Amino acid sequence: MSHDDFVYDDLPDDPEEAFLHLEAVFRTECEQKIREAHQEERVDIYYIQYISKVLGAISELGIESHFAKRSVPSIEDVDYQTYVNLSKDVEHYRTMLQIRRARRRKEFSVALDQATKIKLRHMLSQMREIVDRLEVSESKKEALFAKINALETEIDRDRTRFDIVAALWMEGCEKFGDGAEKLKPLRDLLESIGSVFKQAKKLEGADTPRLPPAARPKQIEPPKPTSESDDIPF
Repeated sequence: MSHDDFVYDDLPDDPEEAFLHLEAVFRTECEQKIREAHQEERVDIYYIQYISKVLGAISELGIESHFAKRSVPSIEDVDYQTYVNLSKDVEHYRTMLQIRRARRRKEFSVALDQATKIKLRHMLSQMREIVDRLEVSESKKEALFAKINALETEIDRDRTRFDIVAALWMEGCEKFGDGAEKLKPLRDLLESIGSVFKQAKKLEGADTPRLPPAARPKQIEPPKPTSESDDIPF
């Protein structure tokens, strides 16, 4: 398997995320080859390699509508300006995706205060003790321990992603089930952890400043009806 093959392994399922990953790899390769090129070496080949790979990714990922219709030029027609022109389109799209990704991260994550982090760490410590006493296979224990450790690491970040919480929940519910009475303490802890995150997200939403409602435009009062006496000057 060549080095290029590894670039395409484990790509994100989301086309936008996959493009961000691939374009960064292609751009880094291009810039590195140009830096290492000999003085008399033609570098336009590296520009066309970047252009060809980026256009291939755009086509395969189905995101052509975000780019001007372009075809791969012949090497005689490629120069630095060709590279710059495509790079501007890519930079525009990449910026748009990065903003969208940041908003998505905020939507599916929550910032925890120190008191909440301490509370969650205590819950996770209790969960470890419960799992350690369970009469199940070591592989099941290790799988759940891994998810507990992952969440403990995650809550130290500025924002905790909900997918890490969901992974722990699914590991506990799917691997251990909910039939045996001895599993009730584990289920209760999972529910308590979920409630902590639900409340934290609710408070975060309440703290988000909202625009005041638009003021209703003032209504112009209609002219007062005049009576016949109004025309009499005395």
